[in-house]
Amino acid sequence: MWGLALSSKNKIPRGFLQSCDQREVLLPPFPAAKSSLSGRHFRSNEELRQAVKNYLRSLDTDFYQDGFLKLISWYDKCINVGSEYVEK
Repeated sequence: MWGLALSSKNKIPRGFLQSCDQREVLLPPFPAAKSSLSGRHFRSNEELRQAVKNYLRSLDTDFYQDGFLKLISWYDKCINVGSEYVEK
């Protein structure tokens, strides 16, 4: 369903991404990752990348399922208000 909305045939309305702020969608796992990784020191970017990958792999499927359901709900709400500002 969302793949169709993002295809080249179906253009996303101008301003859609600006009015429907994506940061809210993309950030949920990161406060928990920050607390999980805080206080640790990494000798390289690769070591940090591996720690983040390990953290993401440690999350159970419910975490990802909840995230996708919230994403679908968020996009539906954004689209149904005609790409206007959406309050939390």
